[in-house]
Amino acid sequence: MDLNEIRNEFPILGKTIYMNSCSLGALSKRSRQYVNDYLDLWDRMGASAWYEKWMSAIDSVRSMYAKVLGADESEIALGQNISGLLSSLGSCFDLKEKNGIVITDMDFPTSNYQWLAKRDAGAEVNIIESDDRIHIPVEEFSKVITGNTSIVSTSHVFFLSGYIQDIARINGYAKENNALCVIDAYQSVGQVPVNVRDMDIDVLLGGGLKWLLGGSGITFMYVKKDLIGDLRPTITGWFGVKDQFNFDQTDFTYHDDARRFETGTPPVAAVVAAKGGLELVLEFGLENIWKMTREITGELIHLLQKENIELRIPEKKEDRSAIVMAVHPDPVPVVRALAERNIIVDYRKDCIRISPYFYNNSEDIEKFVKALKEVL
Repeated sequence: MDLNEIRNEFPILGKTIYMNSCSLGALSKRSRQYVNDYLDLWDRMGASAWYEKWMSAIDSVRSMYAKVLGADESEIALGQNISGLLSSLGSCFDLKEKNGIVITDMDFPTSNYQWLAKRDAGAEVNIIESDDRIHIPVEEFSKVITGNTSIVSTSHVFFLSGYIQDIARINGYAKENNALCVIDAYQSVGQVPVNVRDMDIDVLLGGGLKWLLGGSGITFMYVKKDLIGDLRPTITGWFGVKDQFNFDQTDFTYHDDARRFETGTPPVAAVVAAKGGLELVLEFGLENIWKMTREITGELIHLLQKENIELRIPEKKEDRSAIVMAVHPDPVPVVRALAERNIIVDYRKDCIRISPYFYNNSEDIEKFVKALKEVL
């Protein structure tokens, strides 16, 4: 791929050094055009655009998410955020008998809050703690997942360190105990290859905000086909029912597929923005993106280590993603000072978080490290 051609698709790269894709992927020209087209259709066609244009756009995005994951379209539910999709999923469990839930202290709070709230419903929540704030040995999961465990919920990539977990093995431990494994892949899908078939995953969630270049307001949940029929959410809406346009007020029938986990009307502007990002990701190629992202992240880590900047990252290269944490006791003023130089990164707790992507180049890395050294 021609990196200059790729960079030209993302205008922000022409005026800033943008290495905060783990918070928000760069806006592409294509996504902007699709949102403009949506506004034009709204103005020209009004509500008739729903049936002629927008419903097919929703189906198209669902299909593209399936392609990214190696799944079937019938296994994908769309939502506005992870909290809503997890709430729909969580409502399927009464947790009266088999009431164990396993989470970790490295997962993003959204996922953990969903399950911690189940304590009031009788859930016994077991939290696996990380000793080094970088990773959790995969064997630790096998020690706490038991016959009483109903749900195992954790991340593919830890947002606090960029560590890539072996979710296939974790899923295996869950299966041995007849527990449902729920994977938060928001930090991974797009930058790290994910194939739910090869990994035999039960449930996996992600969205357009970060590495899939789609912006906010659009998320997805993959649910393995064999499991869908046994899951009956009590949080639902008119997009979650079969034959929704019959407008039947007296009878309720779930969709046969993963759409049963959907709720209300989706935000079409977010859907079409996500469509632009997904098209680019699929055109560039997930394997190509992974290779380029690893190379540029490796350059960043090498230069930071050369400058003796303390990093909180996985020791093994194969466990690293494009999330690089530079330790600093007070990262906020550093991030602000870099922003004044048109260098966009982020912070989490006691670290400066740098998240380059395949559209970054060596010049971005060199300028960032030079500026960081000067600010520090």
